[in-house]
Amino acid sequence: MKKLPKFKKKFEGKDIVYVYISMDDNEAAWKKACTAEGIANEKYNLMSSQLQRGCEALKGQSINAIPRYMIFNKKGELANGNAPRYGKDLEKELNKYLAE
Repeated sequence: MKKLPKFKKKFEGKDIVYVYISMDDNEAAWKKACTAEGIANEKYNLMSSQLQRGCEALKGQSINAIPRYMIFNKKGELANGNAPRYGKDLEKELNKYLAE
């Protein structure tokens, strides 16, 4: 998460929305972690229980480890359920979907 601000600058002004979903069920622990990771003020920052664990977009996804990176296309469909972490591979992958 520490590399996120620098990475996001590469895509400023582009049609990308970052969504953070925590596996925490304890709101106090979730808020503490958000502050520690520097994402407390992000617009789309959710606890898994806020998605009611039945989120249609995440069906069929087995999330065994965190962090997990996923890319949804412009239609809101899951395009890559196991996207690469920050770096050139993720940058290439995002640019591919932005070109659609």
